[in-house]
Amino acid sequence: MDLTERRDTIIALFAWTGSMQIPYALAQLAVSLRYRTLVPLLLLLTIVERGLMAMDGF
Repeated sequence: MDLTERRDTIIALFAWTGSMQIPYALAQLAVSLRYRTLVPLLLLLTIVERGLMAMDGF
């Protein structure tokens, strides 16, 4: 990856993407520990998210 142009934008994008994983992980933890009835919904959302990421890669 060439960071000579727009270096700050690229680093900010990776930082934003990483920071968005923190609330998602906290939601997964809360569902797994407290709200067990929501586990199927969270799994479905995870499958949909990964499927959309895979389609975006093609």
